[in-house]
Amino acid sequence: MTSLSVIIPTRNRREQILEVARVVLGDPAVSELIIADDGSDDGALEALQEAFGTDLRFRCLAAGGKGKSHAEQMALEAATSEIVLFIDDDVLPKPGLAAGHIRNHEQRHGLIVVGYMPILDIPDGPDLAVAKIYKQDYERICKSWETDPSMILHNLWGGNVSLRREDAIRIGLQSPDFPGRARHVDREFGLRCLADGLVGVFDRSLAAVHFYERPLEVMVVDARWQGKGLVHVHGLHQDIIGPFDPVSLSKTATWQRRFIVRLGMSRLGHRPIVTALRLASRLAGKLALYDSEVVFTRLLRKSEQAFYARAEIKRLGRP
Repeated sequence: MTSLSVIIPTRNRREQILEVARVVLGDPAVSELIIADDGSDDGALEALQEAFGTDLRFRCLAAGGKGKSHAEQMALEAATSEIVLFIDDDVLPKPGLAAGHIRNHEQRHGLIVVGYMPILDIPDGPDLAVAKIYKQDYERICKSWETDPSMILHNLWGGNVSLRREDAIRIGLQSPDFPGRARHVDREFGLRCLADGLVGVFDRSLAAVHFYERPLEVMVVDARWQGKGLVHVHGLHQDIIGPFDPVSLSKTATWQRRFIVRLGMSRLGHRPIVTALRLASRLAGKLALYDSEVVFTRLLRKSEQAFYARAEIKRLGRP
């Protein structure tokens, strides 16, 4: 049978990574589990070694706190299997996940296989708008992949993704021209795989559960790096997806929401707009106006993305 290595980068998620590792090692189709610890200081490395150190399929690497992509690349180079399956440390595989990935790759070479990792149903409640937005965006992407599979590598979403190790080594998990902290590393990798001739496959039966949780302020910081990342993704792959226009972030919204985002991306309007949206989001949550909380939170994210994308375009001297 084709061999498969599971690669999981992790940082300061001790209890989660212990549970994920337990489930992965309980799968007989897994030939090897490599956890790349990105500088955890919560005792995760020691706990993993104590729990699984005697399992010959298990290895834990100290990746030195240089970021997720560095940790994944380090684990990739250490892997020994034909197939490498990348799983995030907050994604819990369901039975048969590894065997399903292997089955797809045995049918043909040159694939990137993307599994399904939905968030569990999210109840109404304050401070849950970020998770609801993530869930909505993820389900929309999955439906778009099923409608048009050619778009899988245009909009690759990591967390439950496999490919042949030789392909991953040849292409490299992150371009040296892509900023280390910028978001959309998965999408940039997918576009390089597309240029290399690989084909994306989305298989909803390759299921896992995603325990996604982000505070509002973490989402705000992520949005800033997402905006910058979009500029670099488009800059590196203009031949496939063209240049990036920050205005496009709100092109499908109502005119009122487009106005808010465009005002928020301006130098003078940015601070008052994002401050007002942050307060509106918090207030809507406290008043149990959860649909409104989602709307304000989404506008806040788009305003931050657009402003920092525009600033990055200006910094790079692009038209």
